[in-house]
Amino acid sequence: MSLTQSFKEKVIQHTGFPVNSSILIRDLSYFESDRGIVAYREVGGMRVVAGEPFDFKESMGVWQDFVRDSRKKNLKICGYYTSESFSWNEGVFIPCGTSSIVDLKNWDLKGAEFSESRRAINHKRRKNFEILRLEEFKKREFAGKKLLECFQEWKNQKPLLEVEFIISNQAPDFDEISSIEDWWVLLEGDQVSAYLSLLPYKSGKAYYLDHLIQNPQGDKFALDALIVHVLQNCKERGALEFSFGLNPFDELDWRLPWESLVKMGQYVLPSYSAQGLNYYKSKFGSTDKKTRYLFYEQSMSPIKAFAAMARVSFNWRMPFSNK
Repeated sequence: MSLTQSFKEKVIQHTGFPVNSSILIRDLSYFESDRGIVAYREVGGMRVVAGEPFDFKESMGVWQDFVRDSRKKNLKICGYYTSESFSWNEGVFIPCGTSSIVDLKNWDLKGAEFSESRRAINHKRRKNFEILRLEEFKKREFAGKKLLECFQEWKNQKPLLEVEFIISNQAPDFDEISSIEDWWVLLEGDQVSAYLSLLPYKSGKAYYLDHLIQNPQGDKFALDALIVHVLQNCKERGALEFSFGLNPFDELDWRLPWESLVKMGQYVLPSYSAQGLNYYKSKFGSTDKKTRYLFYEQSMSPIKAFAAMARVSFNWRMPFSNK
């Protein structure tokens, strides 16, 4: 679906949930009405919803329209990455992890909790890292080739099982990069050692971290330095919060049957560490964790719902090639 610029602006204006604006750059299906939009992917007689719906009129009207349309087509509904503010009386909600949110109002680099951020800044100065917005970097010779080389090196270190749906692990292409994303690149000499992109929400008063790539051939603190630089920039621009995104399986209770079943999902992901990811995101100080949920209709089997969500989220791929 082609989304017009006016629609993009409307989405950014109305979205208050970090992941929502990511649907603008994902290969998803969309249910639209004059009251909002729901992003989803259909699989096995089910509609798997990506995050929370956009509700332009703040009445949950678009969700009611989506449910009625699904009923007419005899399709069940499930989904994930929702917050406590999203409710549905016909749905069962189960925690699936947490989301790390930085309160930029209290982010000032002073005190013990910001020691890792200060270390990253000092390292950036010692190493003379160069940090550029993508618009400036694109003017450099062979910029696209160097960005792709960084992605290739990162990709080659990853397992064959990819996480998709809401997350994007695609190779960067200057001609296809969305205009709503705010891209940053860190250079060591002429090598791209890290890059990331941000998506706005809360009318641009908050940012969601989308791409997050580090070249394993570069300095091991390159990504830390880039993140701290971007956090500083967001605060200077008047942003109020910064979302590091989902920590899958974090803070789930082994004693609860369905949470235990969800938590077991981490063991099918090669080299994945829920604890390690959570620790990394907490390094940058003043970070709160918000519970995120998956959900499914009361009338459907939870096992079928989990299977449908896994099918749209995890994908085995051949190793990265230059094709």
